[in-house]
Formats: sequence, structure tokens, C-alpha cells
Amino acid sequence: MVFGVLVGVIRMSKSASFAKHKMRENRHNQFRPEQQQMCREIGREFPEYSVIMEETIPYTKENGDNTCAIVDICILEIGVCYRLNGQIHNTNRAEEHDWEQKLYLEQLGFFIIDVDTQS
Repeated sequence: MVFGVLVGVIRMSKSASFAKHKMRENRHNQFRPEQQQMCREIGREFPEYSVIMEETIPYTKENGDNTCAIVDICILEIGVCYRLNGQIHNTNRAEEHDWEQKLYLEQLGFFIIDVDTQS
């Protein structure tokens, strides 16, 4: 898939300190540097699409609970979502949550690209 090509081109930050210490307090009002960089690169590569950061996508779990996924970068017109996974995603609980979220998003028709930002 063409969109996966951009993942190899962009060098991600090795530091997870921003995500670890600031993400909760700054949610939805401040973007991580690697997120901004990747968004710019995708926008340059695909100028015909709207590239959105921190997009909220609602879904319903099997038990009937309504919840939402907040994807780091999204192209709604073609249903592609990028999730930038840093150090905070390395816990068992986070991995389970990410996996469940990915399944629900795929059921809604989204193509999910997970990007490891630690390398």
C-alpha cells in the first residue's frame, strides 16, 4: 500500500518523555513533534486529501458501550489512520487496548498503520 511507504521515510524521535509526561494534560491542544512532521510529509505526498491530526472516531464495543478512538493522523476521505506508538504503548494494558481499538476501527472500514516511534 502506498501509504506505508511514508513510514520508512520519516525518522521518528527516540525520546518518549514528551508523550509520557505531557500527553494527558495537553490532549487535543498540542501535537507531538513527530506527529507534526509525519502529518506534513503525508500532506506533501498526498495534497489532494485533508490530513487531520488527533481525529476522534466514535465506535460501539461488543458490550454496547459507546467510546471513541483518537487517532494521531487520519485521512478520512480514504479511511486511512496512522497511530504513532511510543514508549507509553509498551505496557500489556496499552497493547491490549490498542489491539482492541484497531479491530473496531477496521470493522468501521479504516485501514490502520501503526508506526513505532522508538526506533
